[in-house]
Amino acid sequence: MSVAKSLIMHKAAETIMSYVITGTNSAGVLSLKRDSAAAAIKKAVELMGDGTRDVHITDPDGRIYSDAEFSQLYMAART
Repeated sequence: MSVAKSLIMHKAAETIMSYVITGTNSAGVLSLKRDSAAAAIKKAVELMGDGTRDVHITDPDGRIYSDAEFSQLYMAART
C-alpha cells in the first residue's frame, strides 16, 4: 500500500464519529473511543465500577458529559 493511500485511510478513520471516554485510574489518565453513545456509556459505567475516577464522555460535537449526565447523552443520541 502506498504512503498516500495509507494516510488517506487513516484520515478517513479519524472522521468516523466517535465518543471518547476519559477517566483516571491508578495507572494514570486513560482515554478510550467507542462508535456509539450506548457503547461509550456501557464502557464508562464499567470503568467506574472498576474504580476509575472523574469519568466523562465527549461526544462527536465536543460536548462533555459527566457521569450524572449519561442519561442525557443517551437520549440525545437517540434523536
